[in-house]
Amino acid sequence: MKYDTWMMTLFDDDTISLLSTVDDRIRCDLVLPDDEDGYQHQYLTSEE
Repeated sequence: MKYDTWMMTLFDDDTISLLSTVDDRIRCDLVLPDDEDGYQHQYLTSEE
């Protein structure tokens, strides 16, 4: 399943909420590589 901003919410405490079923969400820890130059970090910034 591909997650987008509607299906995943990032919180300041390094946890995320994921849409896991048609009527429920789960909350879990977000674990990323230590390298802040990794490609994953570009998706965690908001340009609002």
